[in-house]
Amino acid sequence: MFGIRHSKPQSRDRVSDTPALVRTLGGNGESTVSQRDAAHARQAWELVGTYRVAQQLIERVEDMAYVPFAGCLNAKLALSSHLSVSVAVIQAAKASKTAVLLVAPTLSAEEIHSFVEIITEHGWALPHEGIGVWRAASSIIMAVNQGHMGNHQGAGGAQGESGKSALWQSFVDVTQWAFDQGANDIDFAVHTHEGMSQVAFKIDGRYLQPERWRLPTDTMVQMLGIAWQRGDGGSDATFQQRIEQQCQLDVDLANNVQVRLRWSGMATDKGPVITLRVQKLGASALVRTLEGAGYLPWHLDVFHRVLQTKGGLTTLAGTVGSGKSVTTAILMCMLPSHIKKVTFEDPVELDMPGVYQKTIIRDLVQTGEGSNSSFAAGVRALFRSALDVFMLGEIRDPEGARVARAVLESGHSVFTTTHAPSALGIFSKFISPQVGIPVDVLATPGNVRLNVYQALLAKNCPHCALSPNDYALALELDAAALNQHHTYLACIERLYQFDSQKLRLRNPQGCPHCVNKDLPALTGFSGRTIACEMVEPDDNMCELLLAGNHVQLFRYWRELSNNQFDSPDFTGKTAMESAIYKASCGEVDPREIERQFESFVSIEHKRVAARRPRVTVTPTATPTATPTPMATSGGVE
Repeated sequence: MFGIRHSKPQSRDRVSDTPALVRTLGGNGESTVSQRDAAHARQAWELVGTYRVAQQLIERVEDMAYVPFAGCLNAKLALSSHLSVSVAVIQAAKASKTAVLLVAPTLSAEEIHSFVEIITEHGWALPHEGIGVWRAASSIIMAVNQGHMGNHQGAGGAQGESGKSALWQSFVDVTQWAFDQGANDIDFAVHTHEGMSQVAFKIDGRYLQPERWRLPTDTMVQMLGIAWQRGDGGSDATFQQRIEQQCQLDVDLANNVQVRLRWSGMATDKGPVITLRVQKLGASALVRTLEGAGYLPWHLDVFHRVLQTKGGLTTLAGTVGSGKSVTTAILMCMLPSHIKKVTFEDPVELDMPGVYQKTIIRDLVQTGEGSNSSFAAGVRALFRSALDVFMLGEIRDPEGARVARAVLESGHSVFTTTHAPSALGIFSKFISPQVGIPVDVLATPGNVRLNVYQALLAKNCPHCALSPNDYALALELDAAALNQHHTYLACIERLYQFDSQKLRLRNPQGCPHCVNKDLPALTGFSGRTIACEMVEPDDNMCELLLAGNHVQLFRYWRELSNNQFDSPDFTGKTAMESAIYKASCGEVDPREIERQFESFVSIEHKRVAARRPRVTVTPTATPTATPTPMATSGGVE
């Protein structure tokens, strides 16, 4: 006997390893092997719950010779693809409905029992005698599920290649599931010192960790190692757990869909977290319309004014995953076809018909002139390309700022994105030492055409969203909860001056249109929509910006609002107030607005504070001074 590993079942389930309990297993599940082979084939088993589980761990192709194998039944039993790393149901003999289980070493007796129930429902059963459950390495289980391995393979089998193929296929399965669920990001969170690790997903703005995607840590590390080897642009030959790594890899999915995964690794104390940004390629990457993204007629009018004007800088800001790159791509596609459009992106994310797109991979550590020769060469070529409109994927440092400024001051239109807390906050970001655009450049009338800050909010399912009264009835709120419910609605009415019965609340029970059994946190929702604020600087704003009076600049812009929050005029209104309008139309649950921005109680507190007498302060800022951080996109007056 070789390679025997003893598991640690509960003491009441443990059967002592006596000669009477040692069995030998042949191809038909009975003790038929010869005495000569018995020394090699004899397998000890133990009771785990009520199941006879082999003590030997199947780690190599050769070990599969002792497992009765007539075919893998996972597909016939319609087991989910994610289970391919945890269990393989094997038909023990061609002429019988006897099956054995190949399971991951970490599976408990309860989990084994759940699989036995599944095979029983389909008319299969474990053998009456001998071993019914074998523990195996996840790479072996995946290889069996992919049809790469059976008991017919011996020492000469292609165990290495088949294992790699199975690991890659499992990685593709994770990507396919993420794509089908509409995930923007996939996180492989490796828990180095634990048996199990977690695959998490960013879907509709929520960070979700489905139980079904808890994987053995060793398997996850092997999957990431195989995926890294298929990547492009990484500086290391192999996947490293203790350093930050970046690359990108293309994956082919079902229905001729292609996606690109942008790999960004971060080493943490518990283990590496690999974040993969999911980007569609080819036909699946074509951008949608502004209306489809959730922009309203007032916003469309502003965008059309900008697109019809030559020159100036248009900047989209927002948090990671707020859709700013998509909006910028839509705007580029809306420009006339008779003008030449060029982009520099890091890397290209969305296909834009009629646009010359160039991927510029930049060093995230070194910045400054000469730090990236390919970027510098691209810039030189840009000014010789006779372009009309330029899009820079993001302005995040002086290097990108110099390029955007040079194109802007040459009279061309420039579109870009950045990370800033509000539309006016874009000014603070660009003036800061981290970017370094001179304030007089930004304050020159006509140089800044439009600042936009946007966020994405989950939309209510239109088929089952509930009015406030129906919500209280459906959830059968008790007296205390009902009082809290009415207090909440009253606060909204005080703040925004419209009837709270116009609101619609997410139905947590959902309906056939929105129930998501895999992700119950998304039940009751139907996609996402834009909430945004827009600032078109006028001469007064330019003067206040040049004087460094950012507080007065914010007040001036806010005074342009009509303060009617169920009105589709968004002049001077924040992104949060744009979301309030959508709540007044029943499209967004107000609780989702609080989740994205800030609580209504906090807004009310700030309004009370704003009514206090103002203190007059003589401005001391100069045009070159670092500005005071701008207010965020909340609903503060």
